[in-house]
Amino acid sequence: MEHSSGYLRIGVSMRVTKAVDYFEKRDALAQDWQNFLSEYLPEAISMPLPNLGEQIIQDVVEPWRINAFILTGGDDLGVFPERDITETAILAYAIAHHLPVLAVCRGFQLLQTYYGGILSECDRHIHMATHHKVFSGKINFEVNSYHTKSILAENLAPHLKVIALAQDGGVEAAAIKGKPVLALMWHPEREDRVTKFESGLIRQLFLDPATFNTMK
Repeated sequence: MEHSSGYLRIGVSMRVTKAVDYFEKRDALAQDWQNFLSEYLPEAISMPLPNLGEQIIQDVVEPWRINAFILTGGDDLGVFPERDITETAILAYAIAHHLPVLAVCRGFQLLQTYYGGILSECDRHIHMATHHKVFSGKINFEVNSYHTKSILAENLAPHLKVIALAQDGGVEAAAIKGKPVLALMWHPEREDRVTKFESGLIRQLFLDPATFNTMK
């Protein structure tokens, strides 16, 4: 798949884990992501991005010509500083260079705080790994829920625009005005199938980022 700067190379951020009976921290990526990308973005190649801090750009992103990103879920903000610093550097780089970013769950929360927005405690989902409806205009569909923090519509950072809301007004999907950045509070990679609305948004984000914000 030809992209504006060659092949579409998606860098995928990783969570930090502590292996049992070992002292070192490890970066990890759910296998769900490769399955998801093979299904919905077969045109792309992907590469896991280690948590190197700010040097991720000069050591990995630029040498490997990564031209799109996924900021994955897992790990609350503030738990592992090396991940916070790495993903913040990636986000800043992507925004400055107008590169596509899909920010999932924690990624959405990072995006919200990056632009000065605040997070709220998520008390509307009684059980983890449940499903609930979201609404985008006249379209409604069910998504999963694994997050413990939420973003209320009244607290959405000024640079962001709402794409989908939960019934209680929590923001479930958003985009940056004028930038190819899509944020989802749910995990599309954890579903066997996603809706045409979701796959359409994600494919346009990565395959036609110049017109992403014009999609109705």
